[in-house]
Parts: sequence; C-alpha cells; structure tokens
Amino acid sequence: MKTKTTLYALLIFPTITFGQDINYAKIAEAISSRVDTVPVRYFRLYGEACINIQILDRKNWTAIKTRQICEIDGRSFDTGFADIHFSNPKFSEKGLHIRMSITPLTPTGEQHKKCFIQIERERISPITCKDSYQDSQRHISQIKNYKATTFLFQHNK
Repeated sequence: MKTKTTLYALLIFPTITFGQDINYAKIAEAISSRVDTVPVRYFRLYGEACINIQILDRKNWTAIKTRQICEIDGRSFDTGFADIHFSNPKFSEKGLHIRMSITPLTPTGEQHKKCFIQIERERISPITCKDSYQDSQRHISQIKNYKATTFLFQHNK
C-alpha cells in the first residue's frame, strides 16, 4: 500500500524534483567570484525571469546553498510587472550588486533600481533595491516638462 501511495504522489506531482538540477544549456548569463572567502555564482536562465545565487563548496565547487529570486516587494517578476530585466551584475566583498529595470503594469514608465544581495558565509539575504538617483531626477524632469507642455497647450486654445 505504501508503494502505491508513493507512485500515486509521483503521478500527481511529476514536476517535483529533489536536488538542484540545472540545465546548463539554458544559462543566459553567469558570473562567479568570491565574497570574502566564499565561492559564489550568479546566473540567469533563458526564458525565466528569476535570478539565482549559489554558494559553492570550496573543495568540489558544487552548490551547497541556492537562492532563487523571483519577486520583489511581494510582486512576481513574471506577473507583477509588464517588463523586468537585470544588468551589470558585480560581486563585492559583501555580496552582489545588480541593476534592475522594471516597467510597472500601470503606465508610469520604466524605472531603474540599484539592487544588492548580501552574502555572508552560507547565508544569502533577500534582494534589496533603491531607486537610482539619476533616474529619479530624469523622471522628475520629464514630469515637469510634461506639465509645462500641457499648460502651454491649454493656454494657447
């Protein structure tokens, strides 16, 4: 009876995998480095919005800890934004710095954020992001120009 239950569970949930199987042919971008003395890897897969951070074993370079980041502020990368992409990943002594460009579902324009993922020993922290100052200033300038143009258009009627 126990065997039938297990088989039944495998038929219902065929996508459950045990372990960290990665199809390396699908890697779109990857970088490796050391954070302090810990070997780490960042990678993204083709067709997936998530980013992945791994802490590697120092002896055989296998992943001993993986964090897959697929959301920010409770919004999924797949369904919470019209578009999202990452650029310029760089490791420092404390973790991974990466830029994120998002287009919200509401028509407010593309937003740029500087993000950081702290890595300490065998702990990978959640992603934290802040608006890029230059992009915030550009957005404010665009709003001011829009208001000025709207005023001139209404005034000339």
